[in-house]
Amino acid sequence: MIEDVNHHELSDIARFIHDIRPDIPWHVFRLLPEHHMKESFYPNINRMDRALETSRKLLPYIYFHNFVGSRWVNTQCPNCGNTVIKRFSLGCSGDRLDEFLAPDNTCPECGTAIPILGTRVAWNEKQFVSWEAVS
Repeated sequence: MIEDVNHHELSDIARFIHDIRPDIPWHVFRLLPEHHMKESFYPNINRMDRALETSRKLLPYIYFHNFVGSRWVNTQCPNCGNTVIKRFSLGCSGDRLDEFLAPDNTCPECGTAIPILGTRVAWNEKQFVSWEAVS
């Protein structure tokens, strides 16, 4: 997302994704002004947060990247808001999975199913991973 260039498109994009399937994860990347755009202002975190909060009503799995310390890197239960996957944001260097808090792909707080694909393995474990859809 580039503030004052395409931030106003967030709700339309969210609606488009929702119409396909509401539980599709959407990764929104905060583009910082560099090179030809270096005279632009850095994106306003509060404005982006409000826009994403509105879109999260349509898409419960929105992630906001390139903002160190953001609460948006975690996966939250769409029913009760409990954190079910906790990540540590490293900004443009990526995110690190800290905790998986949804045993059997359900929220431990309210029991809502959390649609997760794949099998969790340790980062250094050499193991074949099977990717199958969870309904």
